[in-house]
Amino acid sequence: MKKQISILAFLVFSAAVLVSFTHKPAAVSLQGQTASQVPLLKEPPYTQAQIEKGKYLVEIMGCADCHAPKKMTAQGPIPDPD
Repeated sequence: MKKQISILAFLVFSAAVLVSFTHKPAAVSLQGQTASQVPLLKEPPYTQAQIEKGKYLVEIMGCADCHAPKKMTAQGPIPDPD
């Protein structure tokens, strides 16, 4: 019974991975506008204190270790700020 459940779980997981790689999301629409037509904000909707707090949280929790583009240096990969 455990072997059947393990096989079923593997098949469900494999199907989910396959669907996620083959699914192409539609263009983002915001009230009839595509993402390229939405005007950019002149001022960020966040205060400077909120931005600094977010930066602090990202740094202490290591979010950028996985969720940031990297560039290779002589010391190894580092986050790419560009």
